[in-house]
Amino acid sequence: MRMKDFLAIGGTLAMLAGAGAAGAETLTLNQAVAAALKNSPAILQAQAQQEQAAAGKREANAMRLPQVQAREIALRTDSPADVFGLQLMQERFDFPTFTMSDPNQPAAMNNYATEIEAMWPIFTGGRVVAGIGQAGRMAEAAGEVSGHTKEAISLAVASAYMDAVLAQRAVELATRAHDTTAKHVEQAQAFFDAGMLVESDLLQAQVQLARMEEKVISATGGAKLARAGLFRVMGIAQDAAYELEAPVDDVAPVTVTFDEAMAGARERRHDVKAVAAQVDAARLGVRRARGEYLPEVVLVGKVALNADNVFGDDGKSTTIMAMARWNLWNWGQTRARVSGARSGEVVAQQAQRAHSQQVEFEVRQAWQQIEESGARLAVARGAVAQAEKALSILEERFGQGVARITDLLDTETMLDEARVRELNAGFDLRRAARTLNFTIGLPPVPEVSR
Repeated sequence: MRMKDFLAIGGTLAMLAGAGAAGAETLTLNQAVAAALKNSPAILQAQAQQEQAAAGKREANAMRLPQVQAREIALRTDSPADVFGLQLMQERFDFPTFTMSDPNQPAAMNNYATEIEAMWPIFTGGRVVAGIGQAGRMAEAAGEVSGHTKEAISLAVASAYMDAVLAQRAVELATRAHDTTAKHVEQAQAFFDAGMLVESDLLQAQVQLARMEEKVISATGGAKLARAGLFRVMGIAQDAAYELEAPVDDVAPVTVTFDEAMAGARERRHDVKAVAAQVDAARLGVRRARGEYLPEVVLVGKVALNADNVFGDDGKSTTIMAMARWNLWNWGQTRARVSGARSGEVVAQQAQRAHSQQVEFEVRQAWQQIEESGARLAVARGAVAQAEKALSILEERFGQGVARITDLLDTETMLDEARVRELNAGFDLRRAARTLNFTIGLPPVPEVSR
């Protein structure tokens, strides 16, 4: 393949790398996070679960109030006792008629009873109060889970956004390295044509240029996938056309000790609060189940209308009564429910313990990533400076014909790798700073108002 063919291919690949974003609408990190908070399936699921828990809390609160129900009962009977009673209830009883007839063989009678009944639990052994508290704590837990999900999605979007920008920068670096190699291959071709370079060295240079072509192709494909990954986290079409705004703002790592970071995580993190609320709810669940051992007192009030036609009001009666009931034996059902509730409390407590350990590990990991990526960035910057200087020296020596093309190509490779390491370390430091914020309960994307 001739030199001009390599250059043509390189130029085409460079244009393809930027063609996807040409003329497209600019997408900032703030806009990406806002879109994710609106469209992400995880966000919508957490919001639905929060609304579900809030509905459960409203339902539990209503249990302490009187329950009112209406019913219509249709009845036809020729039972002597029932006919006698229904005549009284319809206020149609006539004593002369009763004495003139055979009370043991009455005519069949129709009755329609319209009843409105209110039932008010006065004492339930603490079950209602415990149930209300349990539902309230579960609603709080769902709210905290929703808040944690929003921050987790915000961090995921920021990370995916940085990955996409990093992939774009990788294309730029690969293209830059390709152009540098192409320039050196052009020089090598000129030296070969002048008889100053052996053919094997020229071939090695052309092979190096082919490697650069492959890197551009690979980087371009990686950039496309990184953009699709960002759009997936945002909850929008993965083939959306946006131009990403770069560079991403730096977030300064928090300046606190590790102990302070852990204290902040336990105090501020939504998921820590959610787990604590779930433990409280499980404890109240035990109280609720144990309330079945105690008696229940209910106040009942009823208004009844009786007639021989639907919704008639020939006879009207009012009843008020208090009822106490105590379930003395139900074949171990209450004992089993209490045992199950106690086991549920243990499960919640152990889940809280495991979660606390996970939180500590996440803080340690983010803390270590800050230190590691900062150190790597410093080393990579030094390596880039050294490799650039070495390449400058070798380019001058190669131009004077006193250095081999292979030495020049090796130095190119070192510089390319050093630049990639510097780029990755820089983005890792930005990502680690946001991750540390998230792990200690601070906004991972402070640019977006909470």
